Amino acid sequence: MQETNTSLQPEERRLINLKYADKKIGRMNDLELRLKTNELLIKINVITGWSFPLDSETQRILKEQFFKKLKESYSDVNVEEIEYAFRNNTEVKDWGKNINLFLIDEVMKPYLEGRYELSAKEERQLPPPKTKPWSDEDIKNLYRSQIEEYFQALKKGYYPIRHKYYEETLREDGMIPENENMDEFLVRKLATANNLYLKEK
Repeated sequence: MQETNTSLQPEERRLINLKYADKKIGRMNDLELRLKTNELLIKINVITGWSFPLDSETQRILKEQFFKKLKESYSDVNVEEIEYAFRNNTEVKDWGKNINLFLIDEVMKPYLEGRYELSAKEERQLPPPKTKPWSDEDIKNLYRSQIEEYFQALKKGYYPIRHKYYEETLREDGMIPENENMDEFLVRKLATANNLYLKEK
């Protein structure tokens, strides 16, 4: 089977860097986004040649709807990415039309699809997260939990495997008196206690 090449090409690295070049739209406050909305519409007009509506009321509605569209559909991207998507789009041939949300989606959809695939490729290249090494106390707490499960199984009439470190842990914790062996300890506790390590309710 041929091994998949997951190394990033120069253009892919440039697009990855673009993801982190500016604040995501979803993290902008309304004032920031409204300023970016107006600026973006002008830049889209310059890049595509799509024309603005002539009357001021339609322009106001366009800005408001584009503002909402950015929040609803493009919250995970930044403005730099949207500009890039329009500068480099080669699929949409209907330049010269009036700006509308459908045409904006038509440009952004292929960009977002490529971005998703590239992000997945980026994640596969990240080193695995470092795990915190277990301390001696972490290990002891794990043993205590296992001992409690073992004790509860005994109370229900089951006889699971008993590991050597059960007794060692119980003795280190001062649970088993020196003059008592493990079996005697268990018989006594089964008759008198509901738990070993859990607090009695």
